[in-house]
Amino acid sequence: MKRYKILFLTDSDPLNKRTWSGTMYHMHKQLNKYFDVTNTGPIAGLTGLWGLAFKIFASINHRVFKKYYDVNHSKLVGRLYLKKIKDKVYDDYDFIYAPAGSRELSQIKNLKTPILYASDITFDLIKKKYGLDIVFKFSEKEGDEVEQLAINHSTLILYSSEWAAKSAINTYNASPDKVFVVPFGANITYLPVYFPEKKSNFKTIEILFLGVDWIRKGGDLVLKTYALLKAKGVDVHLTICGCVPPIDLSNTDITVIAFLNKNNSEDLKKFDNLLTDTQLLFVPSKEDCTPIVFSEAAAYGIPVITRDEGGISSIVKNGVNGYCLPSDATEHEYFNTINQVVNDKSLYLQLSHNSRKMYMERLNWDSWGKSVYNIISKYLSKNK
Repeated sequence: MKRYKILFLTDSDPLNKRTWSGTMYHMHKQLNKYFDVTNTGPIAGLTGLWGLAFKIFASINHRVFKKYYDVNHSKLVGRLYLKKIKDKVYDDYDFIYAPAGSRELSQIKNLKTPILYASDITFDLIKKKYGLDIVFKFSEKEGDEVEQLAINHSTLILYSSEWAAKSAINTYNASPDKVFVVPFGANITYLPVYFPEKKSNFKTIEILFLGVDWIRKGGDLVLKTYALLKAKGVDVHLTICGCVPPIDLSNTDITVIAFLNKNNSEDLKKFDNLLTDTQLLFVPSKEDCTPIVFSEAAAYGIPVITRDEGGISSIVKNGVNGYCLPSDATEHEYFNTINQVVNDKSLYLQLSHNSRKMYMERLNWDSWGKSVYNIISKYLSKNK
């Protein structure tokens, strides 16, 4: 099997497990199995006159206009960064792999090397789902231009959900035959122990909210649903991990774990124990792409209760490995869904089995790596 030469184009350090919550690290690790990989990152930030100019520009924008310029979708910044790695980009490679690299890709010109651009969202979806009220209008317009140029310059495009893929095709006119959907894996380096009968043999059902953004991840709805479950006499306990809610919970039985660093061995053990003891992951996100935490839940055989937003339905399938409720669902609908699962052990066991099966078959980085290898090698075999 020929090992093609790949350039991993990113401004960040793909060997750092904190980059993109570990996603970049796992992508890099998988590509290294099949290709000879050279990195462009980490790229040093802007210094000298350009660095000073951007600092002053940002300060004025914040203090005077209460707006900001999106440097992550800036043609100028992309051009300046690309200049730092020009020798590598225009060197002899079989393929360039550019995860979340729209800024740099937008400024590439006259390049013969094929490019695979990978992302979990388009700029248009960022505008629609997250809102850009504090961004200058000209910066917002530039963001769309950067996305369009990146897609135009890419030979192939890889997304983690059908939601993002459809946006690229419908909004940016990407050719459907060059767009692929491959879900991300779980950002763990081990296969969790899984005993389905033990997982389903619960008296008190352990519910976990896992996320760093309390508001965006739907934390308020979790508390309302939990209060309803308790009021209705359901034997349930809630653990909140990843953030500290902006609410006083000292007089409740809720457990709060502010943060666990999976790069720390002690915290990783706590994380493993937490998910091993969890029956349901409850994260009804208001805006999201394809949360890695849902793939991690699948690894532990944990069904997910969530909201049908963004690319979530590419991971969580109704009645298969959990439930995606409509975007306008209230705590009453979530109560009914959770109560149904709690009171039907055979249903819970089926959801748990399916979750683990989905992880083993799709939601792991080995599967992602094989799929991406096949996409690249198939293209090269036809076009080399």
